[in-house]
Amino acid sequence: MFVQTVAPPLYMAPVRLYVGGLPPDVTEEQLRARFTPFGAVSACCIAPPKVYGGASFPRNFGHVELEPRDEASLRRCISAYNGCRWKGAVLKCALARPHYLERLHEAEPEAGAQVGACLGARRRGLGAVPGAGRRMLC
Repeated sequence: MFVQTVAPPLYMAPVRLYVGGLPPDVTEEQLRARFTPFGAVSACCIAPPKVYGGASFPRNFGHVELEPRDEASLRRCISAYNGCRWKGAVLKCALARPHYLERLHEAEPEAGAQVGACLGARRRGLGAVPGAGRRMLC
């Protein structure tokens, strides 16, 4: 007797995408809706504006964590949105690079652990580390 089994659909691991050139009036919900045709959006954030003195400057980029259906849908997503116009702005879409602390930890595990510990101490208010703590928390 032959029993046919149906394999569950295979999903790729979540992929973090960099989306640059965002219009200043775009919201996270609009960005999330823009990427949902290509897979499930598990996280979405837009970089907060920089404040110098009393002036606020939009940074016009964000990150989307996408769970694409397959590799082809990921490629279609990046090629569809890289260079496309949205609300008068030209988008840039690419795979996001790992954070500099992650890259440092991969290159030198001991140094990466020290920097990570110092960064945690700075966030808790226990000390200052020059150059640490610049990560966008989203």
